[in-house]
Amino acid sequence: MYGLTSSPAHPSSEAETAPALLARFDALFGSVTDADELVRAAARVAGCTAGMSDHGRVLRRCPAGGVPEAAGEVIPSTRRLITVAGRATGEVWIERPGEPLPFDTLLTERLALAAAALAAAALAAGGGGVTAGEPGGGGPFARTRRPGAGAGRGTASAPGAAGAPRTAAAPGTAPARGTALGAVPGPSQGFGGVAQAPDHRVWGPVGLGDPALVQAVLSASMPETQRSRALHLLGLPPAGPMRAVAVVVAEPRSLQGALRASAAELSPTTRSGGTAPHGVLWPRVGAIVLPGPGTRTGAATLRPGPGVAVGLGPAVAPERLPESWAQARRAARFAGLGPTWPRLVDAAELGAQVLLADIPEDAALTHPDVTAVARLEAEPDGPQMLATLEAVCRTRSLREAAKLLSLHHSSVAHRVARAERALAMSLSDPSERQRAHTAVLLWRLNAPDNWRN
Repeated sequence: MYGLTSSPAHPSSEAETAPALLARFDALFGSVTDADELVRAAARVAGCTAGMSDHGRVLRRCPAGGVPEAAGEVIPSTRRLITVAGRATGEVWIERPGEPLPFDTLLTERLALAAAALAAAALAAGGGGVTAGEPGGGGPFARTRRPGAGAGRGTASAPGAAGAPRTAAAPGTAPARGTALGAVPGPSQGFGGVAQAPDHRVWGPVGLGDPALVQAVLSASMPETQRSRALHLLGLPPAGPMRAVAVVVAEPRSLQGALRASAAELSPTTRSGGTAPHGVLWPRVGAIVLPGPGTRTGAATLRPGPGVAVGLGPAVAPERLPESWAQARRAARFAGLGPTWPRLVDAAELGAQVLLADIPEDAALTHPDVTAVARLEAEPDGPQMLATLEAVCRTRSLREAAKLLSLHHSSVAHRVARAERALAMSLSDPSERQRAHTAVLLWRLNAPDNWRN
């Protein structure tokens, strides 16, 4: 392990930095067995003090392996929460003087994933966490039992503390072609010849792609050499059209199932014979990379359940996948937004409506039309009123809206009259009906309870 961590943390070539760091950390994660060893390794790779907290106890190590001499307040430069089974159990960080380096976020993400795996193993063995207890008695430096077959791992989610980054890579599982988070590719795959970790089962159930690789092909800041390398490891050709798909869920526990189902339906056959590469990027957001120019057959049969929103980005060349991902995320914000919106939305079919997603939240929520819609929804039967208002705006008649809502047309007419008084608009006027519909969309896109955001 010393050999893995003794090389410089940040290679001189930017194109080699991320793969080298991923390989070094994934190999470390497969070999460490306790929190102290993990924090020491992180400090050596980072070249500065690293730390971990769990249940109020703090463990800090400097690059030389000892306890930092400087006492006083800990000031992390980059940090991540340790989350196991949807519950935050602690935090990891690095303490770099001055400005964070470009890959500090990636470093802390991987550190949080490893700490979550140790915490899950400790809990499974009856312990209290990664650093629970005291030295010599199952304490902060006690070794934890590695999970056996089928053991899962926790997720690294964004900390809620002020000043902390909002996003963190969540756990993935084994991607296409046998590459798993924690199972590092060999020399032929271009990651510096680091051997595969001894036991990749610690990283979770088989079936999901490595989120770091999926994130690499979708990141606008990723150099092309790294994107091509990540595509290769995911089993995708470096050329040809591809589409990004965003899967957003209301409950984190349903994300892995929604990702698997969506990937299987949207791309039932790939070059490797499996489902399209996919991975969890945030606790409620996952991504799929679809090979080929179109997915219309799969899209026609995919019916995401309640609490799941799927957005399809356009087919693009591999180097433009970040653009497809951005449009897929925008499309997912409209999916299932109301009774007339499907739970799978293609960005290409939104047209100019997609621009509404780019309006700043503060500007949208303070507009008088939008505040009027918000007041209408705050009434006792507000959700039903808004559903009726949207249905009337997007259908050709009251009877068609009533059929969509499974209501009698006289009930719809009564609600329309109430909505017209509340909004000071006439829904029989086409221009004012369009105005009302725009206000409803802006409210729903930016409402505090819209989990699609």
